[in-house]
Amino acid sequence: MTYHLSTFLRCSQKYLSSTGILPIILVSMMCGCSFMEKPQATSSKPAPIATSTQTPSPSAQPDSFREAVSKAMKVAVNVQSAKSLEDWNEIARQWIEVIDLLKTVPSSSSNYEIAQKKMREYQKNLDYASQQVSRLDPFNQATEKARKAANLTQTAKYYDQWNQVLNLWKEAIALLNTISESHPKSSLARQKSTEYQTNLDYSQQQVIKNDPFSLGMAKAEEAVQLQPYAILEADWNQVARSWQEAINFLKNVSQNHPQKDLANQKISEYSKNLTYAKQQANSMRQAAAVAIQSSSSIPEPPPQPSPPKPSNSTQKPSPPKPSNSNQKPNQLPPSNSARDFLEDYLNDVVNKGNYGYGYWCKSSKDLVSRLYSPRNYQILDVYDYSNIASAVVRIDSSTKGGFAVTQNWDFSLHQEAGKWCLALIMEK
Repeated sequence: MTYHLSTFLRCSQKYLSSTGILPIILVSMMCGCSFMEKPQATSSKPAPIATSTQTPSPSAQPDSFREAVSKAMKVAVNVQSAKSLEDWNEIARQWIEVIDLLKTVPSSSSNYEIAQKKMREYQKNLDYASQQVSRLDPFNQATEKARKAANLTQTAKYYDQWNQVLNLWKEAIALLNTISESHPKSSLARQKSTEYQTNLDYSQQQVIKNDPFSLGMAKAEEAVQLQPYAILEADWNQVARSWQEAINFLKNVSQNHPQKDLANQKISEYSKNLTYAKQQANSMRQAAAVAIQSSSSIPEPPPQPSPPKPSNSTQKPSPPKPSNSNQKPNQLPPSNSARDFLEDYLNDVVNKGNYGYGYWCKSSKDLVSRLYSPRNYQILDVYDYSNIASAVVRIDSSTKGGFAVTQNWDFSLHQEAGKWCLALIMEK
């Protein structure tokens, strides 16, 4: 052992001292290493020391396939709780990362085929996430609601339908107002918001126009305006019709209408008003029948005396002297001409304040027009055609609303049983 070590140190002292390997060898010896062979003669030049130039093994390369599968599992977990637009945007971004990793798997990898299969699978997941992003995008949501509103507008007729259209336009505008300036369609969203507002205004008008509650209240107001001026049967029938139409409209108020409870209350109230108007119409009909019956009981004028019979004598009888009146049998006397009859009627209605029922013809069951609060009259023309006559009369009266008015009226007079009667009054 001593011999070999001294010989090795002497022969290699110059080399060892120059390379710095001596301490390492000494340490090796101290650790129990031995050299049993004799050292061979060395050349004048030291042998070069080999350095490691090995490349890492394939197992040392990053495993993109395993990393992609690991990320995909995490994304699948996140999908379960995704709800908002931000959640689905993040899900879509993560699927893109997974697919990009799988694209780096080389064709020489044993996982290449399955990586291609997974890419197709994860692409479907990415497409679904993108659909959710599109669905939750406020601009897309707004345009979808606008499309539904436009389609429903084509068939909307009733209040509930127009109210649905109105709510869709409101929702579309509200969604557009949430879009920030950074949104790629922010400018278009502002334009659409203005357009949708115009459509909303039109829908609002249609809602009011077709609102059964509003229509019912309008008809009730009409009845209230007519009732103070109702005198004749026809007047009360009109009042009753207005109350009935008001009730019919209110019955069409839907359960989800904000005024449904009030509508039910008004139906009960208006039903009582309808009953009262019908009772008044019936009373006026009975009164008119009594008045007409009374007027028909006036005795007829006495018949004209028969001419004397010729005597048996040969003397011819002298012809009867003509009467001072030109009256023919079954005709009214001159004092009861059409003008006189009209004067009597107008004096009774205008100056005495009576209804004038007894002046109407029996055949005139529906009194087309009547005078409201007449004050003065002037007979302008009378056209007498034997058994019928017409006249134009200027009358100061009032409208149903109580406003003073002066206008011309057409009066149509007929003869029944040889007496003048009033058949029709119409505004000229």
